[in-house]
Amino acid sequence: MSTVRCPTGPGRRLCSQQRPPTTRGTPCRSFGHGEASFSSRTGICPVVPTTTLSADASLFICPGGTGRHDHDPTRATGEGAPSHDPTSATPVPSHVWLPADSGLGQPNECSSSAGFDKLPRRARRRARRTAVQPRGRQPKAFLEIFGGSGRLTGAVRERNLGWYFPVDVLHGDFFDLSRPDILSCFVRLIRSGVIGVCHFAPPCASWSTASAGAPSAGNRIGGLVCAKAMVSLLRECRLAGVLISVENPHGSSIWSWPPLVRELRKFDNLETIVTDYCAFGTPYRKRTRFVTNIPGLAQLLASQCSCTCPHIALSGTCSIMNPSTGRSNSRWMTSFSAPYPPKLCHAFAVALERLDGPLRLCADSAGQHGRRLRLLSELASVDGSPAIELRPPRCPAKLVIGW
Repeated sequence: MSTVRCPTGPGRRLCSQQRPPTTRGTPCRSFGHGEASFSSRTGICPVVPTTTLSADASLFICPGGTGRHDHDPTRATGEGAPSHDPTSATPVPSHVWLPADSGLGQPNECSSSAGFDKLPRRARRRARRTAVQPRGRQPKAFLEIFGGSGRLTGAVRERNLGWYFPVDVLHGDFFDLSRPDILSCFVRLIRSGVIGVCHFAPPCASWSTASAGAPSAGNRIGGLVCAKAMVSLLRECRLAGVLISVENPHGSSIWSWPPLVRELRKFDNLETIVTDYCAFGTPYRKRTRFVTNIPGLAQLLASQCSCTCPHIALSGTCSIMNPSTGRSNSRWMTSFSAPYPPKLCHAFAVALERLDGPLRLCADSAGQHGRRLRLLSELASVDGSPAIELRPPRCPAKLVIGW
């Protein structure tokens, strides 16, 4: 196998061919491209729609070490071209390039078709800016958005799987996703390739049908802002190949919100799971819906009510006595059902533990702890607050309702 190094420097990908050393530094003319098809403005030579790999294919390596192209040697010109055996060739799409350090193909974020260099300059810059950078195998971890008390993350932590701190304003303003600078930190985190599974549980107060009247203006605006942030992160998860799950009450009106519906339709292999909390040991029913593409999650969570005794109705308010002050506070009954039942959390963690192959989550190690601390440091610098210290989340061993 002959090797031809890129004559134009890192990031410039030209079609490879078996050529004598005297032809180095000249524009690529293989596959009949010629001088006219070489883009003098971008230095990128178009790639043919289909490339054939074989054992005798010539190998192109960019000096930057970012990738390689293998092309059919039978198309190479010159004397002494090796013979081609069509039975040993494997067709590979032109937008796939193979990193030199592994045998796996990854998307090429520079040029994926012959017409890429013909796009307007602004469109090319936007495509490169939003593209997920090709990387090697990254340690995948679990991230919970709008996680509240973080019981799901606590159950994942007990399974010794990689995790990040649950994102919720309950833990501080540095987790406020309504701020664009904070949201951009998590966009970069997802694009970096270290997130394997992302769970979303947006606040349901403004979308709930359990309340008698219309939600307040504050709840309505806050719920809409959180939903928009969720849709933005869902898009990043889809582009980065991250497994997702979205949870809200079964009757929540967020399931018919057009931006969310349009984004979820772009995912592959999504399934809807309807579950009742009473199947996981709660005295109330609370039918809940999960939309996810996590393999095996439906078999563990799709449990509905089979109770013979009546449930506690989650409607209206109740009074809770504060022992320290001796005063009673009024709370909505639905607020007691906001945390996930511990049995449901452990079933969710079991599904993540069973992921295998490229979807497998990494073990919780010292390296993963360092990545968590770096994320907190970045959030603190953006927020302008001192160093952030958070306790690791935990999932209670038994159900604690709160009344």
